[in-house]
Amino acid sequence: MNESLSNYGYYTEHTDAQLIKLANQYLNTLPESEIGAFYNEVATRHLELSESISDHQQKIDQFNFNILPKHIIQFITDSKSNQKSNSFILNGLLERGIEENMAYIILGKMNDYFEEMSKKNEDLIFSGLPMLVAGIAINVLPISKNQHLAIIVIAYCLMVIGAVRMLHGYSNKRRFERLLRL
Repeated sequence: MNESLSNYGYYTEHTDAQLIKLANQYLNTLPESEIGAFYNEVATRHLELSESISDHQQKIDQFNFNILPKHIIQFITDSKSNQKSNSFILNGLLERGIEENMAYIILGKMNDYFEEMSKKNEDLIFSGLPMLVAGIAINVLPISKNQHLAIIVIAYCLMVIGAVRMLHGYSNKRRFERLLRL
């Protein structure tokens, strides 16, 4: 195992105050291989660092999971679902060609991604509800079935699509909430 991977747990042993002091005094002297592990711990704890080191922090803050290939995101979510350790996920990311610093950033932002996806699926639930209600409302209206067959078809389509969106959003929201608890 390389040195920076062995240092992954090193920063978790420090208090918040020690990490901030380390950032202010020694960040510029840290080897490139350790900066990712350091910033992973800073991101996990949601610590605010001074302006002098904000350029490193800015790179982390601007990271977006949408730039990752789907197979990488699938690997991360499957690993978390199977309760694999962060070290296992880190090694898997490195094996899949992710740069070491980027792998640490991914680990640090993983829970933020799960929270974002949970919220996105909650929105999906609430976007399906009006469709379902509109479909039911149209079906309740006194419409002659012979004259307005198209309206009835649209109403049933709205109900089905609304229900599917709600179920899809609910199941995915629960999945990402479970990943947050692991």
